Amino acid sequence: MANTNIDRLRAIAVGAAVGDALGMALEFGPRQPPDNLVRDMQPGRLPTGRFTDDTEMALALAESLLTQSPLDPADLAARFVDWLSHDPPDVGVHTRRVLAGIDEETPWDISVERVQAQHPDSAGNGSLMRTWPLAIRYANDLDNLLIDSWRQSRVT
Repeated sequence: MANTNIDRLRAIAVGAAVGDALGMALEFGPRQPPDNLVRDMQPGRLPTGRFTDDTEMALALAESLLTQSPLDPADLAARFVDWLSHDPPDVGVHTRRVLAGIDEETPWDISVERVQAQHPDSAGNGSLMRTWPLAIRYANDLDNLLIDSWRQSRVT
C-alpha cells in the first residue's frame, strides 16, 4: 500500500509525540552516551511514556492552523490558555505568566510585553519544539514558514 500525504502527515505527528515521550525521561538530565540512553532511562517528572508540553502545545498549534491561515496569534493564545486550564505539569514560569494575563482578557501581545519587561529572565516553553505543524503546513513555502514560526514563538 502506497503512503498518502495524509499518512505521512500522521507519521510526522506520531513520530514527534513518540520522540517527545521517549525523551521526556532524559530531559534536563546529564548528557548520556548513545549506548546508555535506553538502558539508563528512568521515570522522569511525568509518567513513563507520556509526552510533554512540547507535544501538547504543538497539537494546539496544529488545531489553530486548521482554522486560521495565516496563523492568528490571538487564536493560538486562546488555545494555549485552554491548555493551561487543564493544569499541565510542565509550564514554564514565563509562559504561565503570559497565559494568565491573556486569561484575564489582556491581549496576547500586551501580555507578552508586560511579562518580558517585568521578568526578562523567566523560563518559557520551547517554541521551537512545537513547530512541526508549521513544517507540515508550509512544506513548500519558506517565507510563510518563517513568518508563522516567528508569530507562534512570540505568543509565549
